[in-house]
Amino acid sequence: MGITFFTEKELTSSRGRRGRYPADRGTLRREIAAGRFPAPIFLSPGRKVWSSAVLDAFDRQLTEQQSAAFKRESIADRTAPHRGWANASGASATAAEQQTASERADPSALTPPPCAPQNVDA
Repeated sequence: MGITFFTEKELTSSRGRRGRYPADRGTLRREIAAGRFPAPIFLSPGRKVWSSAVLDAFDRQLTEQQSAAFKRESIADRTAPHRGWANASGASATAAEQQTASERADPSALTPPPCAPQNVDA
């Protein structure tokens, strides 16, 4: 069984055509430059390809990272002091959010302190 190669056009999506990845050519190039996508193999100037073995390994790595992120998020949701106090990323509420919640629970916390009399010369 031989190795299959994919061109940039086969990897990317454009209007009316779906590639292997849901990204356009510009996004793919930025991801390569940032080191978040495997570099291509240059067959000749202007002709670059990716081997299926490299792309399959990249897909497995990406799936493992997403799975690990999902596990971390779900664990954070279960360990939060209260489900309502966990924000979308799974982190606990900040001190300001907790203070606001305690003020809602205790209305006296919202009343301002009495004002000191002011001397006004007329």
